[in-house]
Amino acid sequence: MKINAIHIDGFGKFSSLSMEDLPAGLVIFTGANEAGKSTLFTFIRRMFFGIPNTRLCNLYPPLGGGKHGGRLAVIDSIGDRWVIERNAGRKEDVKVVLPDGNTGGKVELIKLLGHADRNVFENIYAFGLEELQSFETLNDQSINSKLYSAGTGVGVSISGLMNSISSIETNLYRPRGSKPLINELFREIGKTEVKITELEGTQKKYDSLHFELEQKTLEIAQLKEKSQNIREKLNDIQNLLSVWEDWEILCESKTALESLPGLGSFPEKGEEKLKRLQERIEEIRETISRLQQDLDKNAVKERSLSPDESLLKQKDAVLELGSGIEKYRSEEKLLPSLEMNLRQEKAGFSELLLELGPAWDEKALELFDRSIPAKEAVIQMRRSVDEIEDKIKETRNELQQVLNSIERVLQENDLFEESLLVHRDQVIELGNGIEKYQSDKEFLLSGTQELQDRKAELRENLSGLGEGWDENALDLFEHSIPSKETVFRKRREMDEAEKTIERYRDRLKLALGEIKDVCEEIEALKEKLEVYPTLPRPEEVKQELEAVSYLRVAHPLLREKEGELKSLEKEEMLFAALRPRETENKDGLPLWPAGMVLLAGCIGLVYESISGTMFSGLVIFLLLFATSAVYFLKATNKSSVHLAGEEHLEDVESRKQNVKDSKEKLFREINSLKASMKTRAKKCGFEDIPDPSVREQKADELQRVVVELKTTWELRQREEKLQKKLDKLNASYIELKDTIRAQEAKQEEVLQEWKGWLTSSGLSPEFSPEHVIEILSAIRACLEKQKNINELEKQVTLKEATVKKYEEKACSILEACRKPISGIALESEIAKLREDVSFAFNQAERVRKLEAESEGLNRKKEELETRFLEETKARDALAEKWTGWLGTYGLDPSLSVESVLEIFSVIRTCFDKQRAIRKLEEQIASSRTSIEAYEAKVAGVLQVCGRSLSGISFDSQVEKLRSDLEKASDETRNLQQLKTRSEELKIELEAALDKYKEAAEELAVLLNSGSAETGEEFYENARLWAQRTELENRKREAEQQIQRVSVGEKDYGVFVEELQDSDLSGLKEENHSLEECLKALEQETSDTIDRRGAIRNQIEQLEQGSEGSLARVMQESLLEELHEKSREWASLVLAREILAKAVKVYEKERQPAVIVEAQAFFSKITRGRYTRIYSPLNSTEIYVEDRNGRQKSIQELSRGTAEQLYLSLRFGFIREFGRHSESLPIVFDDVLVNFDPERCKSTCEAIKDLASDNQIFYFTCHPETVQMLVESFPEIRAVDLDAV
Repeated sequence: MKINAIHIDGFGKFSSLSMEDLPAGLVIFTGANEAGKSTLFTFIRRMFFGIPNTRLCNLYPPLGGGKHGGRLAVIDSIGDRWVIERNAGRKEDVKVVLPDGNTGGKVELIKLLGHADRNVFENIYAFGLEELQSFETLNDQSINSKLYSAGTGVGVSISGLMNSISSIETNLYRPRGSKPLINELFREIGKTEVKITELEGTQKKYDSLHFELEQKTLEIAQLKEKSQNIREKLNDIQNLLSVWEDWEILCESKTALESLPGLGSFPEKGEEKLKRLQERIEEIRETISRLQQDLDKNAVKERSLSPDESLLKQKDAVLELGSGIEKYRSEEKLLPSLEMNLRQEKAGFSELLLELGPAWDEKALELFDRSIPAKEAVIQMRRSVDEIEDKIKETRNELQQVLNSIERVLQENDLFEESLLVHRDQVIELGNGIEKYQSDKEFLLSGTQELQDRKAELRENLSGLGEGWDENALDLFEHSIPSKETVFRKRREMDEAEKTIERYRDRLKLALGEIKDVCEEIEALKEKLEVYPTLPRPEEVKQELEAVSYLRVAHPLLREKEGELKSLEKEEMLFAALRPRETENKDGLPLWPAGMVLLAGCIGLVYESISGTMFSGLVIFLLLFATSAVYFLKATNKSSVHLAGEEHLEDVESRKQNVKDSKEKLFREINSLKASMKTRAKKCGFEDIPDPSVREQKADELQRVVVELKTTWELRQREEKLQKKLDKLNASYIELKDTIRAQEAKQEEVLQEWKGWLTSSGLSPEFSPEHVIEILSAIRACLEKQKNINELEKQVTLKEATVKKYEEKACSILEACRKPISGIALESEIAKLREDVSFAFNQAERVRKLEAESEGLNRKKEELETRFLEETKARDALAEKWTGWLGTYGLDPSLSVESVLEIFSVIRTCFDKQRAIRKLEEQIASSRTSIEAYEAKVAGVLQVCGRSLSGISFDSQVEKLRSDLEKASDETRNLQQLKTRSEELKIELEAALDKYKEAAEELAVLLNSGSAETGEEFYENARLWAQRTELENRKREAEQQIQRVSVGEKDYGVFVEELQDSDLSGLKEENHSLEECLKALEQETSDTIDRRGAIRNQIEQLEQGSEGSLARVMQESLLEELHEKSREWASLVLAREILAKAVKVYEKERQPAVIVEAQAFFSKITRGRYTRIYSPLNSTEIYVEDRNGRQKSIQELSRGTAEQLYLSLRFGFIREFGRHSESLPIVFDDVLVNFDPERCKSTCEAIKDLASDNQIFYFTCHPETVQMLVESFPEIRAVDLDAV
């Protein structure tokens, strides 16, 4: 990238400055100090990266006017032009005009600069001597990461990476640390283990509650299953009710269909087809009538037309006449104008002949020689005459000039004075000193006046100091620097004492305000405490709250256990009501029912196979067969049934005993729970177990008491803190008052010292330090004025002596030159004398030259007179030759050459007139012939058509013929169209009759398809068919609705049978009873869920109170996190060790590309004295190695060599950065001043190498640097800022 142009609107001393077409190589900006080099250098920096964010920055305001800012035009690496603009006050700091004309901002600028930041640009690309001399400018983080890590291939600082790894490693673990994460995890795991050990005691109760919770969950599942069964039955009833209306519609539709008369079929949309067919027949009838009427009208029109046949036969002749009518009219119209033009041309020709002379006619005109040679002879004669006349005139003028010069020379000789040349040197010397005399005289006048003014001003200033002050007192006053320092010190002490007292008084005032605020706050707290009555002890309130909480938890549990007790009592009563019955049929069941069931299955199978439903018959047979088999097995196994009955009785007895044991256990638990609840209730002030509402009221009351206790405790704590603060404030207040009294005493002591010093210095004790400082300043000003007055008096005396000496010398010289002194100023007399002497000196030389010139003028005069006579003779000979030529052509001898040339012109015009006359005569003859031929054609056509001329013009006759022809042609065309239309109408009429016949046949077919003979009968059949269709649709929709409801429930046939066997009222009653039963089950389920919720509450309380499981989860989480962080810490330690080894290998084997490039530049600049630059990877230090292998640090190098090293490092960075990003312009500000001549030349060569890839701006005020760079770069451009 290169800077193509610089435009400064206003920046420092520059205003409206433009530099265009800056080259891509090296550009030198030179100029003296204050020429603007630093301003332009800073402007380039600011255009790229803006104004630095610091108060110490010079903003370079526009001193020469203009808007603060400007713009740079740059060309990037692909040749696109960008414009960077910055102006002060712009909301957006930078404006970038892109190559496509769009506008961008900071993002586009950063992209253009290859993401280089301000530190990189201002310390690497644009730097001066100050940045070059400081290595710290290369140690900035953004530069360091690029400068010393460019060759590692990772793009980051290896040292920074290792420091970052060490920092993360230390934050994870430190052997004896407390804050690192792993150390904290060890502590947390230890605490969690202790907590788990403490909380293991409540586990047994926790497991018991979980078992009870599982039992309640099982019971809830059983209740939900019962509810689901009832809900399914209820769903079947509701399905029947939902399709009841459809069922009724289905039945009604079947009945209505049976009552309708039968129709085999009916055409689809028959009514619409019949209506359209009838409308079409009517339209065809109307079409036939209309066509017949049109035929009659055409016949009448054909009879009314009769075209002119004779005129039609002459159609071509009439059209030919019509096409030629315009030509006829134009020729008839043009003929009079042509005749008039002919007459005018002939009159003009006669006038031209008269202009030539009375003897000229057409014959003389034809005989005159008007050839080009003749005319050329006349022109040559005129040229010769003009030349000889010009020569004569020129000679006459030269002769007159010579005569005038001779006369002037004679006059100048008469004016010459020789007496003034004697004193010429003295007059010149006197004239050279006239300016000094004038300045001395002016200074004498102004100095005298200024001396008087200064003395008056000094006296006025001294009187302003007070009485007794004069020049003597001023000399005696002690105005030394120690006296002034004493005044400043005393003022400082007095100000400090005053400020200290004022500060302590402010603090005293603030302390008094704080004491007042604290007292008011204490009073407000006491008023709030008086509002609260006597409250119980917090321990009692805590016990009552715990008792209420226990009652709140135990009450649902009591209700649940009582409910279980009632359930057990009901179950016990059920067992007591049931008794085992003895088996009546001891001999076994009969076998004939099994045979009957099997026979019924066979009959059903045969019936279904006949009906075509073999599958359903097979299913019924298999079911009945299985039933008969089960019955047969039971009948043949009597002993097993008896044994099963005994086992059933034993099971019933066992369950009865379990119920009894559970009831006793539950009774004991209820009594124990009630006793515990009564104990807690008495603590809350209840005689018996309270109701939940009373209990909650008590709980709310206790909560209010707790809040009041907490508020009271907070108020008392606040009161104690405020009392302590008040005590501290009182002590501080007393201490401040003592401090103020001590400071006031110190202030009085300083004031007495000040008054003593004033008295010793002879000043009034009432003066303040500021007044004394003003007096000292006034005294110093008076002393300065006194010194200036003395110097001015010396200068005035010296100038007065100089002026007097000059005037005496001037008067003596004026007298010697016999020039009387008039009343004007002396300097005017001297100036006039000097002019006279100069004129006399010049006149003497001029006189000698004029004498020589006079002789030459006389000789020239004779030569000019001779030449004038010769030229006059030549003119006379030429006049005789011209007179002979005129006689040869018969012209008047008195004619001049111009007159003869004019005669040639008139003769040429005459010949042009003759040609125009002949042409007009031919046009008139042609027009008359054409007109006569056209009129003859018109007369012939009229005669053939049997028409006469009838006295009108021929063109009107042609127009009438054309009109009549067009009319006859239109009639013929219309007659032909009428005949064609009649034929078409006949064809359309036949087609319409055919369509009418087809429509009638189609109507008959449609009526037949609708089982009707007339249209009315067809419409009635259509109505019946629509009614039948509607009933069938209703029937089909009802069946579909019933099928949709029955899908997924049962077979459609079974569902229909249920509808047939049901009635609406019975279904509604059964639906109502099932809903009531379902509601009761849901209520029982809800109560069981509530009891389960109470158990869960107890479990949650145990979990919240013990936090055992939470502690275990926390321990597992901490162990997992410890494992993860340990692995991370081990990875970091391993990475750090690997990097350390890689650093050692890298330092031995490789160096960054930047260092390699810098090494080549440094070796070239030092002419091979230093061959290597070495930079440890884990450090920012730089070492160099000379040709003998000795290493040196930067501190061991000289100042110039260190600067050369820094410059080489920057060159290396620029070269390496340019390989991977946009190459930026380089700006140097006099960086070669500390280099010796040899290395300066080498550096110029290095700059030349760098300029092949980068544009370079070099600012300098040293001409020798410019000369050296020009020798290395003959093609460079140098810009002198002094000339800008």
